[in-house]
Amino acid sequence: MSSFVVISPSSSENALHEEVLPAYLSSHPPPTPQPQLVTHSYSLTHKDGRAWLKLRIQSKAASSDQLPIVIGDQTVHGTVDFEPKDGASPKAIVVTLVGELISETNMRFSFVEDFQQLWPEAQDNAPSAAPIGKHSTSRVLPFALRLPQTVDALAEDNSTKSFKLPAPDFARFRRYTVVYTLRVKVKYSSIFSTNHVSTCVNYMPVIQPSSPSVLRQDAYALQAPLPPPDVDPEGWHSLPSVTFEGKLFGDRMIAIHYTLSLAAPLTYVRGSVIPLHLLVECSDTHGLDLASGPSTPLVRFRRISHINYDAGGANMPATQAKLSDLKPMPMTAFQDLVDWLNTATWWSTPCEKSGVRMLQGEIHIRKNLRPSAHLGLYKLSYDVALFDPVIPGFVLTIGQKNKALQSVEVEVATVYPSGPRPIAYSPPSYEEENANQPVETRNTRFNHFSKNMFL
Repeated sequence: MSSFVVISPSSSENALHEEVLPAYLSSHPPPTPQPQLVTHSYSLTHKDGRAWLKLRIQSKAASSDQLPIVIGDQTVHGTVDFEPKDGASPKAIVVTLVGELISETNMRFSFVEDFQQLWPEAQDNAPSAAPIGKHSTSRVLPFALRLPQTVDALAEDNSTKSFKLPAPDFARFRRYTVVYTLRVKVKYSSIFSTNHVSTCVNYMPVIQPSSPSVLRQDAYALQAPLPPPDVDPEGWHSLPSVTFEGKLFGDRMIAIHYTLSLAAPLTYVRGSVIPLHLLVECSDTHGLDLASGPSTPLVRFRRISHINYDAGGANMPATQAKLSDLKPMPMTAFQDLVDWLNTATWWSTPCEKSGVRMLQGEIHIRKNLRPSAHLGLYKLSYDVALFDPVIPGFVLTIGQKNKALQSVEVEVATVYPSGPRPIAYSPPSYEEENANQPVETRNTRFNHFSKNMFL
């Protein structure tokens, strides 16, 4: 089967990959040129349409029409253009970059923040800190903000741990969203005359997997088939075998054994694939042929959204607070939200062993998928799950419809490891999210409660 090279996650995030990766092999397409800095502009205007407060931000987004992008601990540079409004002298001008968890009741809990007071200027610069009044000309006030890559938060075991900053999360049916905002606020003596201009920021953490096995790197470099687990044990993470027992065509009992393996390490970059291997064993020849068909094994890629904070914020008197002030739920009242994202594609590979078939497979990862995240009691994770196979004429003795028989958590990363990039051996075939998910397992805001919460 012909192969093709997986493209980088997105044009607006090429900088995230190209800054870290070494020069790529000449046999592959050259890396996409690193995007140039663009300037994003947001303003407040007078009645005549003339801007009196303008926030300018530089970033490596694909265009100025997109949200500013911040990668890891990258410094955010910009300016605030200010012109006195109606001759009024501001008390202070402050620019702030903040990350927040926002509940569905619009309670906002900040978990990271950096700010800079642009006016009045620092005391050691006092001679130029004269009040901005009606006789002052407009000013251009530069700023530089930088977020740390990790923050401390209370973990599930009530201990304080260090967590990597999460990416923004705006998905539907979530009781919380993760938002980063850059805002400039002009304060006057009266609390009723404060003005501000702001924009959301697309923050992207740097998550990079370790390099795969040497044999798998060689296969990528040569664009050759991946060596199976028995040839490259270091390159695979194999799960325990699963046995399916049942009656075939209503006249004989058979047992089918599946051994699923995922490429190691269990961290995969957005826009690439999750390589899979499946060992199928059955003593019945007809049953073995049916069980090893490319459309028979059912392996899904899933997203799990977990949060154990008080969604209503009923214990908080204000609409804004710090994440450390947000209390956990007194009971496990909400189930994790599980979304089915994509299904594995399979094809047969040569195998000379009697009663055994081998399938190679992969799962395509969307290039715009949110990376894995964990912050205190908020977690956005992914797993690969094995379900009952779909075999015509085969009736399982014990069926587990729509229930995963086994699963393994995987991490979705943002930066390719050093060495050759992964190769996809099948064309991408993304499913519409939740399109093939059974109705009884789809998520709505009304089915979050656990049936066992009061037991």
